[in-house]
Amino acid sequence: MAMMKVTLKIDGLCCANCASKIETESSRIPGAQNVNLTFMTEKIRFEAEESEVDRIISEIGRISKKIEGKATVKLHSMKELKEKA
Repeated sequence: MAMMKVTLKIDGLCCANCASKIETESSRIPGAQNVNLTFMTEKIRFEAEESEVDRIISEIGRISKKIEGKATVKLHSMKELKEKA
C-alpha cells in the first residue's frame, strides 16, 4: 500500500485553542501519522496508508464537529509519498 500525504481544509475554526484540541485528538486516530493543524490556514495535514485515508478523514470530521460545532472538513489535496532510497 502507498503512503499518502493528505491536507484537509477545516472551515469554521474560531480559535487556536479549538484547533489545538482538534489536532491533539486527531493525532490519536489509529493509522494517522505526523498530524499537524495550522489555525491561520485552517488546514490539517496527516500521513496514512491509502486504504486508511477515508476512515481517517471521516474521524477528523467527527472530531471537528464535536469540538467546533460549525466546522466543516473537506479534502484540499492528497499525494503519494515517495519512498526514501
